[in-house]
Amino acid sequence: MEADGGAYETLMAPKALRHAGVLAHEPSLLQVVAHELVHHLQFAAADGTLWTTLFPHLRGIDPRSVTTFREGHAAWTDRHITGRLFGAPVDHRRDGSKSWRYRLHNGLPGIRRLGPSLEAYDRGARFFADVTAATGTDVVNRVWKDATLQPAAGEFADADAWIGRVADVERKRGLDHA
Repeated sequence: MEADGGAYETLMAPKALRHAGVLAHEPSLLQVVAHELVHHLQFAAADGTLWTTLFPHLRGIDPRSVTTFREGHAAWTDRHITGRLFGAPVDHRRDGSKSWRYRLHNGLPGIRRLGPSLEAYDRGARFFADVTAATGTDVVNRVWKDATLQPAAGEFADADAWIGRVADVERKRGLDHA
């Protein structure tokens, strides 16, 4: 949420963390905190670019792609962090003991999960893994400053297509592609 002075803050409610099984499971808590802190770094790196692009669909940017990009990056990063700390990536969705109320709520028919789909997190994380394996982090980090480089929905499944498009754009602009 945006706080006074334009700074962004993340509010974590212990009761909600307890219901989600995160508060009593330290690796899961660390994963959630790392994930949310990555969003602060994304915003700082982008100077708000991906967040303040008005009418992204008119600029050829699928708004769902922005969500997949941001959440995928945060998921990819939190998996790296928890993998280094605990020997394997942590997934709070499967780890930790959920409260009976949490399990009941998720089991009710017609209850829709709020926020991005789980597929968006996983698809975005796979995209980051593929791109960084092929190019390192420099190429993908350019998106934070230039929203026109945002992957299209179809490019999340084909990282090579996105890498090629970025190379073409940068060649036209006279930039070297790493």
